[in-house]
Amino acid sequence: MRLRDRLLLLFFLVVILPLGVYGIYAGYRETAETHPVIVRTLIEPYAEALKAGDYSGAYHNHTSSKFRKAYSMDAYVRGQKVNFDEFGPLETIAVNENEAFQSANNLFSWRKYYHGGLTYRYRKAEVWVGWEIVEEDGAFKIDDTFQAFHERWDPRVF
Repeated sequence: MRLRDRLLLLFFLVVILPLGVYGIYAGYRETAETHPVIVRTLIEPYAEALKAGDYSGAYHNHTSSKFRKAYSMDAYVRGQKVNFDEFGPLETIAVNENEAFQSANNLFSWRKYYHGGLTYRYRKAEVWVGWEIVEEDGAFKIDDTFQAFHERWDPRVF
């Protein structure tokens, strides 16, 4: 083995590999700390508001300013009524076991968000939904929702 190859191997083992391991550890740790908070402070209260028919409370308390710019209150309520008509009353919202909320970043806008998968259980159907969540005013808020449909994401109000 040439000296150059040994130095590259040493650089990989001393610098690159530890950085990769630390990145995985840091991501795991952040998910382990953040995920339960998202469930307790956002998913559960949001589901309770929807089940109670409190669409105004769900909209104003649990969605981000970006979400509210994209969907007016009237559009949001129409979307919830469409879901009710199509799927029946909402029974639960549960996090998919293999899709815990993990942090992500948009490289172009430097926007940090969390992405995770949920199952909305309605009386007539189970619907897989993806959420993007942001921290806004010290609380987690829904930034966008997507229906998982045959391995593609369709934007839709949930």
